[in-house]
Amino acid sequence: MKRAGCFLFLVAFLLISCKQEVYYNVATHVLPADAGSVAVTPSGGAVLEGTSVSFKATPKGDYVFSGWSGSLSGSENPASITVTADVSVTANFTLRNYPLSLSVEGEGSIEEKVVSTKAYYASGTVVELTAVPASGWSFDHWEGDLTG
Repeated sequence: MKRAGCFLFLVAFLLISCKQEVYYNVATHVLPADAGSVAVTPSGGAVLEGTSVSFKATPKGDYVFSGWSGSLSGSENPASITVTADVSVTANFTLRNYPLSLSVEGEGSIEEKVVSTKAYYASGTVVELTAVPASGWSFDHWEGDLTG
């Protein structure tokens, strides 16, 4: 009887201590695809359950990081999660906006030719400006970022 109790204790101990390690996949994506990159720590693609994984988004060119989607949310950068299932994280980027400030010396106006007038334009937006002098005035030249 004593041996049976020891045997059951040994079997229970072995079953508890032999818990199989579980690994989950960690995948990252970037939107738009060429807007930046995501660094993952620890790297490797599959991590042990319970591991804290850190994600850092880095924009390229005229893009700015706008937030996370998928298994991670918010806009904290870097951000981390504890892995308890497969993870798919997307870093979202948007084009940087730039202000367009217009001023006129003398009498007249400047016409903007865009789909809609706004205070900021996404990087790469082409804006056509036309100087419109008031009656009795003539256009002389542009100053600032636009010259000539």
